[in-house]
Amino acid sequence: MDYRRKLNELGLKATPCRKAILQRLAKEGEPMAHCDLESDPELAPFDRVTLYRNLKSMEERKMIHRILGIDGIWRYCIHDEGIVGCPGNHAHLICTECGRMICLKEQPIPNISLPEGWTIRGKQFMGYGICDECNSKKAKDHEED
Repeated sequence: MDYRRKLNELGLKATPCRKAILQRLAKEGEPMAHCDLESDPELAPFDRVTLYRNLKSMEERKMIHRILGIDGIWRYCIHDEGIVGCPGNHAHLICTECGRMICLKEQPIPNISLPEGWTIRGKQFMGYGICDECNSKKAKDHEED
């Protein structure tokens, strides 16, 4: 994706920090917490406040979206190329062992009938359990017992 062009189209300057965040989120392919971005070697030149401000500005312009995990931690995810605005209409899974979160883009969230006078600002569906990696690790640990 041409991040410089996309940022400019959305009225944002293509700063080194913004481009690095977008590249890292795209490389990960899964939602990432601010603390994971902060500790990532690729983003080491940028302090936590700079990362937060850039995440916030890109979220406001709908270039990325955030998802609140059952652990109370917000995670950020880049939109697929060609998607305008927050797709946010898919489910997510979070591992209760390691905190890894994945998008289930093929599983849409059901429509919500709103009471009169309400305006929806977002919705999410979160499944939780144990991921494949943690299940494999538990199985290996159990075999060694």
